[in-house]
Amino acid sequence: SGLDLAFRLRQSIPVDPRINIIEISDSDIEALGRWPWKRSWHAAMARALKDFGAKSIYFDILFTEPSSEEDDRAVEEAFQYAGNIYLPLAFDPGSNRVALPIPRFASNAQGLGIINIFPDADGIFRRIPMTFPTPGKTWFDVALQIAADDSNMEIAGVSRQTIALVPRGKGTPVLVPLDEKSNFLI
Repeated sequence: SGLDLAFRLRQSIPVDPRINIIEISDSDIEALGRWPWKRSWHAAMARALKDFGAKSIYFDILFTEPSSEEDDRAVEEAFQYAGNIYLPLAFDPGSNRVALPIPRFASNAQGLGIINIFPDADGIFRRIPMTFPTPGKTWFDVALQIAADDSNMEIAGVSRQTIALVPRGKGTPVLVPLDEKSNFLI
């Protein structure tokens, strides 16, 4: 398609060196035991990342069900301590239902955002939905939430083909272009 050609012709975009990804690999699971791990591990990671100076911490894990009281308390306290935790939500487009983190985690998160992404008909991911309207609330993509906060901006002025990021204080708003279905092209 024309979009694929444009991406092939475009120079690669450099990765921001301030972004670090800590992923769970097969060797980690082999060393630490089967998934899911005790939540105390996640609490320890949140504390360590905060202590090492992480500006934002995103857990790409759906904490939708409680664990042991001890482990959940440890995570809750670690999230409070860090103060910069972002958590994902999963949106079911068929029912407009949102899978939320358990309340004690959600209430201690800096932000919550949708992680849904859908492939095109050929199975390739080219677009990220940026907004998910539900009755009474519009949810935004979690990466957009983190980027807005990192840039000291607020998400505002949502229209079908743009999202306006408005500075908290002085500055020029940034318009994020979207396609006709409110998706961001990747």
